[in-house]
Amino acid sequence: SLFWGFMLRKPWVEVERLTFAPSVPPVNAILWATPTEEKGKARLFDLKSKVGKLFWGGFVIGLLLTIPDIRTYVVPGIPPSAEWGYNLIDLTIINRILPGAYGSYIFSIPEAIIWYIIPMDIALTAVIAQAIVFFVYEPVGVALGWMPYVPASATSHTPYGMQYGPFQFIYFVRWGIVPGIAVWTIWTHRKHFINIFRVAFGASKGLPLEEDGVPYRLIGLGAITLSLLFIAFLTVNGIPLGVAIIFFLLWLMGMISQSKIVGECGDYEIVNSAWTPPLLWDAGAAIGAWPATAPHLSEGTFKTFWMNSAMGGGGPRFVGNLPYVINIWKVAYETKTRAKDMFIATFITFVVAAIVAGPVSIWWMHYLGGFAKLGPITYYTGARGAATTFTTTVPGDLLWTDAVKRWVFVVAGIALTFGIQIARARFPWFYLNVVGLVPAWRSDGFLLHRTVALVAKFLTLRVGGARLYSETALPLAIGAIAGYGVMYFITQLGWF
Repeated sequence: SLFWGFMLRKPWVEVERLTFAPSVPPVNAILWATPTEEKGKARLFDLKSKVGKLFWGGFVIGLLLTIPDIRTYVVPGIPPSAEWGYNLIDLTIINRILPGAYGSYIFSIPEAIIWYIIPMDIALTAVIAQAIVFFVYEPVGVALGWMPYVPASATSHTPYGMQYGPFQFIYFVRWGIVPGIAVWTIWTHRKHFINIFRVAFGASKGLPLEEDGVPYRLIGLGAITLSLLFIAFLTVNGIPLGVAIIFFLLWLMGMISQSKIVGECGDYEIVNSAWTPPLLWDAGAAIGAWPATAPHLSEGTFKTFWMNSAMGGGGPRFVGNLPYVINIWKVAYETKTRAKDMFIATFITFVVAAIVAGPVSIWWMHYLGGFAKLGPITYYTGARGAATTFTTTVPGDLLWTDAVKRWVFVVAGIALTFGIQIARARFPWFYLNVVGLVPAWRSDGFLLHRTVALVAKFLTLRVGGARLYSETALPLAIGAIAGYGVMYFITQLGWF
């Protein structure tokens, strides 16, 4: 993640200037907390300054916005899960009026604030695309007989997003748009990547040798070395070599794609374990690693899908992966921190974290009583379940689609991604952004707070333009995020 991620720093941070919404609050807080030469006092802590007033006013608002969460979670006791801020709004009556339409929504206050910060082309694309699926495609498809009416469609995306109908939009995003974004990124910035590897292998005549103090030779050789170790780790653990190579390539494509999604809309939408297994199954069958028909119980299949879930799923062990790390380069760039210094600090953090997460955590678990006292590790049981779906049962992904349809989605998704991005480059009026399709067509009911955020930002820009947004609305929003986060931090300490 550190080495491959650095290759994306210049294309995304300096050239495309992606927003990286999760970095916006810390970047601005750092800049506001830095004393200026003119006044000699940091605006963040100067209540006479406009920024100070707005930030701390927003901070109080953020604290007050946690009241619904306190009512939901804290009054009965400490929150039982990390789903802090997810307020369910039942609009399933829509499904009775328009059979097939989705009606179970979640209004997330902190995510609404983040969606206020992200670019409007992403928000507009996401809102329009999700509304089309919910209120046009699903009810029209049921009315015309393209798919059966399923009562569960009122509260679940699975029936029409995965099981029934001509357009399984969840699968299209997973197997089409996600690899499409990765392929587009690699293609558009191919010269930059090639030059890094040329420098790494000594063919550096006429090429820059470093980037903000970080040698390209280190980056290129580090990426190759660690990638080979990645593949070797998989093969040593019983995964066939051909499958291990495909495993790594799919993992890398997922990391690139989902890092771009983080850079554009600030949310890590689809973990690798959600989109790679069927494609990995097809690829393994194509090279003869296992039969084309599931289930198939063997050491190779079991370990392949166990490792795919364990290394490609969400959870605390995943925070070192590229989509989480990519924000550091944006923070460093905007705060004028040398990339070299950030690289060294991050590398040290990774090493220390590996020691803590490895031998120290094992010792700590035994010291506290192990599984017998603390219960199972949830992602351990989850990874085991993901492995058994291919080795002892047939997963829904293989039941509801066949190999041909899956790879048609791959090709169509890549083609659509290129088409939209080329249209954006050639036609100034073309406002849609392919990245917005990912939060729109994955499995969630976040339409309401995204719509509220989009309308709020539109009105802000309409009334006062960019000046009102940057000088008034942004400090207020960042303060609200900070205030909301304080209460979240306290409850998570109690939960821990």
